[in-house]
Amino acid sequence: MLKLMVMNIILIHPVLKFVLIFTSILFQINPNIPQIHNPHSGDILQGVITIIGSTNLSGYDHHQISFNYVDSQADTWFLIAKSDNIVSDGELATWDTTTIADGNYKIRLEVFLKDGGSREILVDELRVRNYTPIETQSITPQLMGVEGILETDVPFSVTAIPLPGHDNAKNTLTVSMEDFYKSLAGGVVLSFSIFLFLVIYSAFRGIL
Repeated sequence: MLKLMVMNIILIHPVLKFVLIFTSILFQINPNIPQIHNPHSGDILQGVITIIGSTNLSGYDHHQISFNYVDSQADTWFLIAKSDNIVSDGELATWDTTTIADGNYKIRLEVFLKDGGSREILVDELRVRNYTPIETQSITPQLMGVEGILETDVPFSVTAIPLPGHDNAKNTLTVSMEDFYKSLAGGVVLSFSIFLFLVIYSAFRGIL
């Protein structure tokens, strides 16, 4: 019965319906969790990094930021900074990445509340590269062959291979005078042979 009354009120009062929808959307956009705006997952970190975020949660008491290896199986976190000041889209801490070995890390922002509860957020796959080369993505060409697709990480290039006995620097047709005279003599002999055959054939038919 109560549910039916609520539905009737929503249907009768469109303004109330709009307020309820807007409140629901606003609650989803602004959940009661801390935020880290910088750095982002996948970023390459070098030197001193400024960690930016927000801790302005209801019932805030204090917060801390710590880091750990991405692939670490142990729940051991190393403290970066700790504070009891609320931060709203500002500097949470500075992290000197030169004091740790290169690798992939994750950071955690924890906000502790006055009622004893806590909220946290993680940013993983942070690539610290102070002492090792930064990886670059290379284009992998795909060559279709008889057996299927052949992939290779070697940059694709096509190199022209000269054919044996050919001079690629010369593209013009060259005919020597000797070759010309040989071709001419061969043509004359062939023509005379055909003419002689026709004469003999005609004489033979006249006799018959």
